[in-house]
This record gives sequence, C-alpha cells and structure tokens, in this order.
Amino acid sequence: MRHADKRSKLNRFTSWNKATLNSLARNIVIHQSITTTISRAKAVRPLVERLVSLAKKNTLAAKRQAFRILGSHNLVSGLFNDIGPLFDKRASGFTRIINLKKRRGDNAQLVVFELTERKIK
Repeated sequence: MRHADKRSKLNRFTSWNKATLNSLARNIVIHQSITTTISRAKAVRPLVERLVSLAKKNTLAAKRQAFRILGSHNLVSGLFNDIGPLFDKRASGFTRIINLKKRRGDNAQLVVFELTERKIK
C-alpha cells in the first residue's frame, strides 16, 4: 500500500529520479537560478530547502549530510560559506518558482527556479 508516499517520481526509476533531483540541487547551488519544468522544480524544492536549512546550522554533521546530496567538497563549502549566511534572518521560503512560457515541442510549462536571496558576483 502507498500510505504517505506522495513524492513525485518524474516518470523515472528510483535511481534516475534521485540522480535528477541531486543534479538539479547541485545546479541551484552553483548558479542560484535555473530554468526547468514546473514538475521538476516542485520535486526538487524540498531538497533545496533542506540544503539551505543545513547551511544555516553550519555544523559538521550538517556538512556531511549536504555532502551526501551534493557530492563535492567545493559545493558544500560554497553552500555553507556563501549561501547559508544570506538566509540567516529568514526562517523559510528560501526558493521561488516563476512561470515562463510553455516549451515548444511538448508544451511543458517552463519555470525559473531560484533562491530568494542571491549573492551578487
């Protein structure tokens, strides 16, 4: 039975789904804003929110949990040193989804998925 199992599968096998979400989370940490479909953005939002919450804690255990998702020490240090301090005064709502046009070909709704606070480069 599927009790309390509401995560989006994105029409993929479990390992592919996990790899897709981790890749999207990595790209958010790198670029702070990506263009993707609305279903992917909604699926990765809890993961990115959890990463930012871990970055706000700034403990060794939090860094290890973030490394499990990001898979790179450079990305983890960027998350904790650059992105985490931007959200110190914010309790939640670390990301936003802004609608764009529909994609030509399959008519999928495209969105901009970004962090609400951004570091100016």
